[in-house]
Amino acid sequence: MSVHGKIATFLDKMRSHDKDFRFMAVSDLNTMLSKGAALDLDQEEKISTVLTDLLLKDKSSEVQNVVIRCLPEFGKGCRHAALEHIILELQRGLTDKDEAVRDISALGMKTMVKQIPVTSMTSATGELLYNKVGSAISAVLSLPEDQVSSQLALDGLDIYQVLLLNGYGAVMKNEGRRVFQIVWRFLYSSRMAVKKRAMVALSYLCLSCTDELFREIANLLEQSLITSQDIPTTRCLIQCLSAICSQAGNRIGPFIPKFLEFMLRLEADELNEELSDFILQTYESVVRRCPQEVTDFIPDIVSRCLRALTHDPNYNYGSDEEDMGCMEDEEDGSDEEDYSDDDDLSWRIRRSGAKCLNALLSTRPNMVATFYSTVGPSLIKHFREREENVKVDILVAYTSLLSSTTPLPRGMTLVQCQDPAIVQLCEQRSDLVRALVKSMKDKSARIRQACFALLTKLVQVAPGILSDNIGDIMPGVHFSLVDSKHAANIKTDGLAFLRALLSSHPAEVLSDHVLILVEPVIKAVNDLFYKITSEALLVLQLLIPVVRPLGPGPEHVSLSPDRQQQFVMPVYEVILARLKLTDIDQEVKEHSLLAMGKLLHHCADCLTTEVQQEVLPLYIARLNNEVTRIAAVKAMTVIALSPLVIDLQLHGNAILTLLTSFLRQNQRAIKVVSLEAAEAFLQAYRELWVQSHALVTELVANALPLVTSSDLHLTQLSLALMTTIAGQLPEAFANLDKVAICELLSTLKSPLLQGSVLTTFVEFLTAFSVSTNANLLPLLLEFINGTTMDGGLVMHKQCYYSFALCSAALVIIQPQKVDPTVQELITSIQDQKCTDSLRLYSLLTLGEIGRLRDLQTVSINIVLDCFKADSDDVKSAASVCLGLLSVGNPEHFLPLILEEISSGPQQQYLLLQSLREVITALSSSSTGMALLEPFVNKAWVVLFEHCESQEEGTRNMVAECIGKLTLFEPDARVPILQEKLATPGLSAIARATVITAVRFTVSDQEASVDVQLRACISDFLGMLQDEDVNVRRVTLLLLNSVAHNKSMLISDQLPTVLPHLYRETEIRQELIREVEMGPFKHTVDDGLDLRKAAFECMYTLLENCLPQLDIFEFLSRVEQGVKDHFDIKMLTHLMIIRLSELTPAALLQRLSKLVAALRETIEFKPKTNAVKQELEKNEELKRSALRCIAAVAKLSDADKNTALHDLFKVFDSDPELKKMYDTVVSDRDGKSREREKTPSPMMKGTLTKTK
Repeated sequence: MSVHGKIATFLDKMRSHDKDFRFMAVSDLNTMLSKGAALDLDQEEKISTVLTDLLLKDKSSEVQNVVIRCLPEFGKGCRHAALEHIILELQRGLTDKDEAVRDISALGMKTMVKQIPVTSMTSATGELLYNKVGSAISAVLSLPEDQVSSQLALDGLDIYQVLLLNGYGAVMKNEGRRVFQIVWRFLYSSRMAVKKRAMVALSYLCLSCTDELFREIANLLEQSLITSQDIPTTRCLIQCLSAICSQAGNRIGPFIPKFLEFMLRLEADELNEELSDFILQTYESVVRRCPQEVTDFIPDIVSRCLRALTHDPNYNYGSDEEDMGCMEDEEDGSDEEDYSDDDDLSWRIRRSGAKCLNALLSTRPNMVATFYSTVGPSLIKHFREREENVKVDILVAYTSLLSSTTPLPRGMTLVQCQDPAIVQLCEQRSDLVRALVKSMKDKSARIRQACFALLTKLVQVAPGILSDNIGDIMPGVHFSLVDSKHAANIKTDGLAFLRALLSSHPAEVLSDHVLILVEPVIKAVNDLFYKITSEALLVLQLLIPVVRPLGPGPEHVSLSPDRQQQFVMPVYEVILARLKLTDIDQEVKEHSLLAMGKLLHHCADCLTTEVQQEVLPLYIARLNNEVTRIAAVKAMTVIALSPLVIDLQLHGNAILTLLTSFLRQNQRAIKVVSLEAAEAFLQAYRELWVQSHALVTELVANALPLVTSSDLHLTQLSLALMTTIAGQLPEAFANLDKVAICELLSTLKSPLLQGSVLTTFVEFLTAFSVSTNANLLPLLLEFINGTTMDGGLVMHKQCYYSFALCSAALVIIQPQKVDPTVQELITSIQDQKCTDSLRLYSLLTLGEIGRLRDLQTVSINIVLDCFKADSDDVKSAASVCLGLLSVGNPEHFLPLILEEISSGPQQQYLLLQSLREVITALSSSSTGMALLEPFVNKAWVVLFEHCESQEEGTRNMVAECIGKLTLFEPDARVPILQEKLATPGLSAIARATVITAVRFTVSDQEASVDVQLRACISDFLGMLQDEDVNVRRVTLLLLNSVAHNKSMLISDQLPTVLPHLYRETEIRQELIREVEMGPFKHTVDDGLDLRKAAFECMYTLLENCLPQLDIFEFLSRVEQGVKDHFDIKMLTHLMIIRLSELTPAALLQRLSKLVAALRETIEFKPKTNAVKQELEKNEELKRSALRCIAAVAKLSDADKNTALHDLFKVFDSDPELKKMYDTVVSDRDGKSREREKTPSPMMKGTLTKTK
């Protein structure tokens, strides 16, 4: 049947007397419309009439409900006349005398507006719908008060809320002021429900109204508050202000100081509790949504909140001393818990005060040290709060304080830490723990959960802080783990805290207290809820090393029979029971496998051989199961690394066969864990591999293809495994032919092969050559001896370093070949017909051999002659060669290098590069430093003679050498640099060199120079005020390096440094000049590099020094950068994305300006004659801006921002932009899911084989 015929049938049935016919007809019509059926004008008119008649007049509620569902589908595609008819009928229904008609009319309007957003229709239809409904509601609510019933007002205001929240504010023209007048009138209604709806509607209106109207609203609200004569009206207006702050905080900001001054004056008087409660709630909204404007009022707000926490007029807590003294004794049935008063509403003030403090503590990381001294003690004192909701909020507030604290850096102890916040936290530890001990046994599960959240964050921020209080905490943990009255969440939280505690504290402080937890943790493993079981198994993995730590001495390995009986066997049995089950959650399966592996690693000698053999078949079964295979391999690796002897004689061959076969799997993860496991088994159970020669040969055959440049991690693991095989079972390589070896060596042709991977490659070649007596040098030379059309290099120059390193290692292991090989290399170097490729290789190989063995007989002139070569690559290789030769014999070569630097101005850069090689290599060990020490003073003098070289490359090399030499005697040489910088008349070039030298003294490792730098870093950073652009630039690079590697060195200097840093982000017209290039003029910005350095430094500070930053001043500079050069825009885009994660509330305040700047970038159209490079850069910049939009769009309340809303309308109207944005969002979400899937470390520390 045609659409026309179906519609006619539906219309007939909709007029039927049978309600079932009417219901089915409307339902079928809704289905057809949802599939996009097209209607003509006559059909739309008939359908609109019938639907409104059914909605308003039908006696069946089922029919009315299905009509409600059909109206949005019909409205999305109908013409304006039909839509107007429906709205007009619904408007009439709103004023009907029948309450049921009014209700269904209001519901119909709300449903249409809510389910038909503007963006789902054409702009004209959307505007028509919203304007018509808005006008209809305005007409109804504008009637005299006696004609607008309370229910009608409620319905109308509800529709206003839906309209304003779903886009009405963006499409309405001149209705804004009228809406405001209507809503404002209902703020003074006698019914509280009407007032509340009016407040919400007004706050939604403030999101999208014009700036002029918003100013009028804010001014009227201010005047009304000032002139208010009664408390109920004041209370209503305060609530209205709070609602506006929550919805439009970025707009109300400029008016906030006046409101805060008024409320602070108002609160100074004795007010009723309800008004005080609303004022505190408004403080919270202002703190969260207007963080910049509230800054000056924070001390007053904190004071009011702390006073609110003490507001409990109907109860006497007693003195602090009594409270602290009796906390430990009062566990159950305390007076506080028995007290109740239904008329007492003082708890609301205390709760609002706690919530406001929570807002302050979570949004002001730059004030965390101050909060520890002003707020921390008061919060701890009020942990005794009697009301559950208030107590939870107080605990949450202190948790927020901990969350705002910068965690203790890895490797640093609490004693070493100088962070004021951490220091004060340690001082409060005793009171904090004493206050928490009682709360951890509270009857309320919510309070205990809040305690566990606080303690978990505490040990994460300050690892080791509870070392002296473990015994106090454990009873409370035990109480929650054995609690059977409450939901599973309390057990999960208790286990999560226990896991954090075990991970962050040393075993020696835990061992005497953890046995009390063994029984409840074992019961948790048997829990029916898989989350509890999984968490308990993770706890067991950390508990086992605490109860049975392993060490090099037998005193650490012994375990008393009592502990075996109390711990080992119960833990073994409960894990084994889970290990045998196959119908359990995947997470539980994996954790049980790893837990059993950990138990065998630490306690295998406490278990009988029969028990061990009971476990191994289960592991083999799990290895054969694809789902549990990876976890089983990890567990077998842990078992193999145990210093205890575990008998694998019966099952070892099956395990090794499976591990070998796994290397042929396609899944990368199984290859990685199998390579690690195979090496562990090879080292621990060599005799098993010896018995299976064919298996070892197959293992080598499977590992060889994994050595590729496309996956360096797999390559390193494979090479490490084959190195071990070559050392222990060299016969496994007997069948390795030349083709396979050449294929392996071809990996060296990748320039990506560097660092630890290259070192592992060299170790393998050395072990392989020694064990098989293979001569690999000729094969390496085959790769070098190739030719190119222009006689240049046959591969990337980095590859020559790799080949040279391997060749030198192969020569050194055969002492009889060293001298002949060196002579051959010298011959190649001196041969004028030699290709650049071979000469480059020969120089680097000669240098590597000289690094490992003294080659004093080699004349330095042979290398110096290569400084005159035509190829820059050969010159650089000669420089490296000379440096490496000096490493092998500094007494002979180093004086010659220093002499040449002084006398050879044409070769200074190359000679300085040689000197850098020497200093870098010898300073890495105490032996090397002793060899270099006699020459340090002379080198120091020579370097300063060349610190004013006109070549920037030479100056940088000089600076790097000076910086590395400074590390030898920092106490003496840092002051020399300081004095040099202060020398009157020192050239700008020399000043820049000194600053660069200081930068090379900074590393991410702890060094003795740090003490000296901390004392004088302000002098060096003071060069940000230098008049020379280049000096300021290198000083910014120094600041960036210190902020990245040793941020604690500048934490005290940032208030002085930041103004100078921000000044360098500005575009300076005096640094912009025009250069004539023939008939064209080219603009050159000499300040661009300076600004780039400044923004790079800002990004580093954002990552490492956020608590010391004024985030709003920082954002002001970001706003400038979004409009700057391409490179700076890219940097600021990264900052915006990071700010959306770190400081979302502050970013929301500036969102409109940032979105406007990003929109300019997104909509920018390059010139028609733009070259390909310009087009590609524009596309890259556009994608970067879209990534920013995707990041900020996920912020809470970002959808309320008008500028962002308008930008998304642009996306909807531009298919190309829409597609690009969707791709960016998809990529971002994909990366987020990938990060979430990345497993966290399941074992404490890294297990290593104990010898």
